[in-house]
Amino acid sequence: IMEHYGYARADQHKRVADAGIWVSNNPYYFYELSGPYSKQGLGLERASKISSVGSLEKLKVPLSFHSDYFMAPAEPLLLVWSAVNRINSNGDVLAPEEKLSLFTAMKAVTIDSARSIQREKEIGTIAVGKKADFVLLAENPFKIDPVKIKDIRISATVFEGREFKVD
Repeated sequence: IMEHYGYARADQHKRVADAGIWVSNNPYYFYELSGPYSKQGLGLERASKISSVGSLEKLKVPLSFHSDYFMAPAEPLLLVWSAVNRINSNGDVLAPEEKLSLFTAMKAVTIDSARSIQREKEIGTIAVGKKADFVLLAENPFKIDPVKIKDIRISATVFEGREFKVD
């Protein structure tokens, strides 16, 4: 697993893919940092490629997401939203070719995150024998405008098999 894979070039993506390396990424970096870094530090062309998860998906590199809480909110749907939409804190969409599919993004916060820490037999999907810790979403992220994903309300949390309603 390559952690903190925030900025890399296309040739480096290819090397990662060829080596069979998994990538753990924080797509919120793009949201928070691409605007400021485009003005100072990286420049617009390079800053727009922060968290180039779309390129990794095309190369079939397995992805998991992490938040680096306190660096980014510990909100998995915000990470999904960031990767799927690539809208930065200035409201700009940069490098839209780096958008990730919703399916891959949802896997990156569920089963592929569990796989990246070798706990996929315990967590990451809902199945008999696994920990029953998950949330119930008020809306299906696959059936709404992707721009609204970060705003999906959690209606309940299921922890150790017990449901806790969220008001």
